[in-house]
Amino acid sequence: MKSNIITIFFASILIFSCSKDEVKVDPLVIPTTYEATTFSANTTAEVALRADYVALENEIKKARVKGVVVEATTLNTLFSKSISGLSTTYYKTLVPTLNDKIAKASKANTAYLLGKTPSENGVGGIAGGYLFDEKGLDVEQVISKGLFGAFHYNQAVVLLASPTQANLDKALYYFGANPLFPNTNNATKTTSPDVYLANYAARRTKAVSGVYLDVKAGFIKAQAAIKAGSSYNKERDEAIEAILLNWEKANAATIINYFNDVYTKLSIVPSTDALKSGALHSFGEAIGFLGGFKGVSRKKITDAQIDELLAKMDNPSKLVGNQAEVDKILELSKSLQTIYGFSTQDLLDFKQNWITLEER
Repeated sequence: MKSNIITIFFASILIFSCSKDEVKVDPLVIPTTYEATTFSANTTAEVALRADYVALENEIKKARVKGVVVEATTLNTLFSKSISGLSTTYYKTLVPTLNDKIAKASKANTAYLLGKTPSENGVGGIAGGYLFDEKGLDVEQVISKGLFGAFHYNQAVVLLASPTQANLDKALYYFGANPLFPNTNNATKTTSPDVYLANYAARRTKAVSGVYLDVKAGFIKAQAAIKAGSSYNKERDEAIEAILLNWEKANAATIINYFNDVYTKLSIVPSTDALKSGALHSFGEAIGFLGGFKGVSRKKITDAQIDELLAKMDNPSKLVGNQAEVDKILELSKSLQTIYGFSTQDLLDFKQNWITLEER
């Protein structure tokens, strides 16, 4: 009797073990495209937010024209309508300060003196069709490009912390792409060209490989995992991690691209005012792309590293006519290379606009 009980006991264990082993989860099936069925309905609010962003950007651009006055109160109203509340704390504080700089420079109605010191440039002015503050900072670009991180990426981080299909669609919209993932900003090549950081990611990406396509792969995998259910949460979370990291890498690659543009333009001899103002404009874009990630909760680069780099970029005016300062830009690129693990070939590739080179 006792032996029968023991036999039954071990048989039960064997059956249970076999049953447990037989509960297997099939590998996640990942399609080649992103399902677009819910995209439009899920991004209605984001379409309105994009309109608010464009309204702010267009109002700031008016200050590029000598004699046109832009009021800080108008800019602050446009910013606070919706964007401010969805941006990082750092940019909520920074943008009103920058808006005040734009207003003062536009009211001064003067030219920005290229190669002169901040004290010689008062509150700033216009050069080469761009508005600069007294330090040669293109304030417009610090706001517009900075919000790619402080607003767009920041919202993606918030949304993807709750990874539903709706939030995935919204994050894709904030990236600036769409379910077609055209990998181009050329409206003659697609009915839905890339905008915002997706546009810049596409510029840094070849037709067959690069950060844009890595972000695309992440979105497709994340969608597949969400649709497949909770058994694939690990794959879902891995995909979201890849989306954010490659989105951030695209931002860093773009900063390196602008560093190269500044270095190239300011190293040309003899120089021209167009080259000088164009270089300061690009430097302002680099500052915006970099500073926009300060205060974002989920990123590879740290706030301390951002602050260290920004401190070295504090006075753009000293770059003009000073090759020793221009040469230091190469060190900034190397810093980003180290942070993100970019290869030497990556840095060479980031110099290019692959959309233009590949005519896509």
